[in-house]
Amino acid sequence: MLARGLSGLGGILVAGDSSYLLITEFISSTVKKFFLTRPSAKMTRTLLKATGTSTIGRTPGGEFTLTERERPFQHRALRINANGTVLAKSSIGGPYNNSTVVTGVQISGLFACIGSLYANFMVKSWALLKVKTPV
Repeated sequence: MLARGLSGLGGILVAGDSSYLLITEFISSTVKKFFLTRPSAKMTRTLLKATGTSTIGRTPGGEFTLTERERPFQHRALRINANGTVLAKSSIGGPYNNSTVVTGVQISGLFACIGSLYANFMVKSWALLKVKTPV
C-alpha cells in the first residue's frame, strides 16, 4: 500500500524519473502527487481539482494528460505539468457529447486517442493541446 485515504482511485502514473506518482481520484475529483524519493518520500500533495477524472497519461514531452467532465455529457482533455498547472485544455466533442464517462486521453504522435466505455474510440488532432491556453 502506498497511500491511505484515496477516494475512488482512477489512475496511477509513474513520473519519467520515478521520483513520484500522479494519482487521479474520481470521487473527490482530484489529482494527487505521491512522492517516492527523499526529502518528501511518502508524502501526498493535492495538485488539481478536476471533476470526473479517470485515467492519466504522459505526453512524449513528459507532461500529463487527463480528462475532466465540465458538466453532464461535456468533457475536455487537460494537459498538465508535474506541479498540476493546466498548460492546455480542449473540449472533446463527437460521440462523447452523449457519454456520461470519458475514461481517458492518450497522446500518440499528433493525435489524441480518446476512449469511453459508452462510445467508440475517437482520434482527434491534439494541436489544441500543444498550445498554451489561458485558464
